[in-house]
Amino acid sequence: VLVFSCFFLGFKIEHARCNLPRHPCYLILRKTVLLRSLFSQFQIFHPPTICAFGTIAIFTASHKSTMISYLILFHAVLGGLALAGGLTALIVKKGSSLHKLAGKVFFWCMLVGVLASLVICWLPDHENVFLFVIGIFSLYMILSGYRALGYVKRGLQATDWVIAWSMMITAVAMLLIALLQGGDAMVLLLIFGFLSFFMSFGDLRIFRNPEKLRSSWLKLHVSKMIGGYIAATTAFVVVNGVIPGIYGWLAPGIVGSFFITFWMRKLTPASKK
Repeated sequence: VLVFSCFFLGFKIEHARCNLPRHPCYLILRKTVLLRSLFSQFQIFHPPTICAFGTIAIFTASHKSTMISYLILFHAVLGGLALAGGLTALIVKKGSSLHKLAGKVFFWCMLVGVLASLVICWLPDHENVFLFVIGIFSLYMILSGYRALGYVKRGLQATDWVIAWSMMITAVAMLLIALLQGGDAMVLLLIFGFLSFFMSFGDLRIFRNPEKLRSSWLKLHVSKMIGGYIAATTAFVVVNGVIPGIYGWLAPGIVGSFFITFWMRKLTPASKK
């Protein structure tokens, strides 16, 4: 009730055209070169967002255990919706209104669900480096796949460089942690580290060729979004113990790679045209 009330209050503030967007700190951040496109794209300083997350922070501090349970439930619901939306987008006709609607459901549920999972993975008694790594990878896949839709009309923007470089730095960090610390997470960090490194390197490389980027936008979109769906399926399989052991981590990726290969071959003639 508090969260929804604050959302309503935030919209009231916005429609009343109050002075919040003109606050000096807000204006300084908006004018930051690298973050400017991020703010305009995702509305980080949107008044309803500020009110809602402020309420969540206050409620979490006073009701920690209860809020953790609600946050896990919230993440699970979003995960279920993302899996349903992603599956629908995969099987229906590409480019249709149902495909676009299912794709939006998949993207936004994944985005919010992954952000929630990144918080859960560092909460007391819920620490899980495995799910944190796959959450970072999922976030990169859906963001880059979603933004590939605009490569033809709007071209390349600073946000795309930020996403690619962030994933590159994170991949290097994964590899260094795996090599220096070892432990149970070493194999997982090596797999996702190398995969993230080569994918982000490929993005940075194609960004330097605008003509190739415009002709390959559809292949980039399909491969990244399917990759995001594979990551979501992997998280579901591992958390619920559908497939035991290391096989649960590898099976969705193996099956999903066949889907990606199929669509890459199917789209190759169209991309050449």
